[in-house]
Amino acid sequence: DDNGIILKRVALEPGAAVVAPTIPERTGTTIIGWDNNITTMPNRDVTVKAVRVYNEYTITYMNGDKVYKQETYHYGDKIQPVDPPTKWFKAFEGWDGEIPETMPDFDIEVNAVWSNNTNFVKAISAIFTAIINFITVLIGRLA
Repeated sequence: DDNGIILKRVALEPGAAVVAPTIPERTGTTIIGWDNNITTMPNRDVTVKAVRVYNEYTITYMNGDKVYKQETYHYGDKIQPVDPPTKWFKAFEGWDGEIPETMPDFDIEVNAVWSNNTNFVKAISAIFTAIINFITVLIGRLA
């Protein structure tokens, strides 16, 4: 097969009919066939290899009801992390589902998880307090 494993070895006379064995299924792949579709044994040794392709699957990263990003990988590929989305007044906590290290043989959808960004709210509050204090001092000097 395409992994270098011998599926079947036969000795045939030249001109004999060649019957290929069934290509075994493998997770995350699609069988294309054999790389040489001989039907009659030639006057020499022949090696025939299975041909298959690795299927593609998609990870969909959702941000609420909108698609943030989609990444397509072949089965078994190493998954690269994506930059997280941003949202005003919110802190990104992660994704609501597990993202494996390598792509499985199915599509994945995960949603962004958010929490209130208390540091941002505190910073805005401090800025407004400083502005109000400045205006109060300014009015006091003008009076």
